[in-house]
Amino acid sequence: MKTHGTVVLVTGASGFLGQHVVKMLQTRADHVQEIRIVDVVPFINKLDYREEKPVQVTVGSIADAQWLYEVCRGVDCVMHLASCIDISLFPNKEKSYKINVDGTRNIVDACRKCNVPRLIYCSSIEVVRGKDHIYNGTENNTSPPDHFLFKVYGYTKKQAEDLVIQANCPKLSTICLRPSSMYGELEPRLIQNVAGSWLGRKTRYFMTVNCGNVQADQSYVGNCAWAFVCADRTLQKSRSNSAAGNAYFIRDDTPHANITELIVPIAEEAGFKHVPLQIPVWLLAFVVFLTYHILKIVSVVYPVNLQIGTDAVYSLKKVCHLSYNKARQLLDYHPIYNFQETKRFTAAYLTKIKNEYSNQCSEGKNT
Repeated sequence: MKTHGTVVLVTGASGFLGQHVVKMLQTRADHVQEIRIVDVVPFINKLDYREEKPVQVTVGSIADAQWLYEVCRGVDCVMHLASCIDISLFPNKEKSYKINVDGTRNIVDACRKCNVPRLIYCSSIEVVRGKDHIYNGTENNTSPPDHFLFKVYGYTKKQAEDLVIQANCPKLSTICLRPSSMYGELEPRLIQNVAGSWLGRKTRYFMTVNCGNVQADQSYVGNCAWAFVCADRTLQKSRSNSAAGNAYFIRDDTPHANITELIVPIAEEAGFKHVPLQIPVWLLAFVVFLTYHILKIVSVVYPVNLQIGTDAVYSLKKVCHLSYNKARQLLDYHPIYNFQETKRFTAAYLTKIKNEYSNQCSEGKNT
């Protein structure tokens, strides 16, 4: 059994979660000797950690099956994070299926052909979210809904998850991780809601959504990234390990909150002032619903889309509380950062973004 010198390949490493997974492999995965990165854009270390392990970066798409065979040679574990997360008003169904389903099928085939012993897939909690609220959800008492909350994204992620679970066998141990909604450094939602608003309003920002008492799981991205290291260590112990062939919810001990309750204290810690003007979810839903029908007509002549669609708005009205006991018991996953630390990390990142913008403005005035 190989316990040292592990070569890990990470797909989608340039993304939000991918950046943190690579950081964990560099700083907290002693068993990893080499990191290989596959993404459609070149990888750049955006988290300012020391790179002590060799990193091999290859630019390409997981839609290219033949190319994947080449990059998977000599790999001990594939951490498959690459995904099409399209929550726009008019999701691209063909692209989502091509990347999320066909791309994952290509990954599975490449692992089999190249004798890769371990495959860890980044699934999503959206594979079990539908029109109903979820309270105290576990992997046993939740199942794919008849109608996914995110119709395209949820469906294609579930299809991909099934491919990975079905591929589990003595020669290829597979695991699917389902991270909850994540926050932290590099997270685009937080930047759009806080730092993005600040660009035009100096030290004040608008929190545009009033979610009422609707709460959902939120987790720090670094803890979710740590779960991938825990999963690989577990699978390394034995190829017949009972942990293989399963899906796991991943979250941490961040208090249940809606997006407003989470962001406001973090933004205030970074020095942002909150303007107490909020749009009720029902009003936002009505506007987006109306926009959907208008743009559907307009798009016949000129294609127009919005980054946030009706599915994303409706998700703000759904309670989602999930347990990570299964990951704790079978993967030995325990969050390594507490909520006070994760708030501080995120606030520090917002402060950095604010200072960088201030410097850019000063330089612009001087030129």
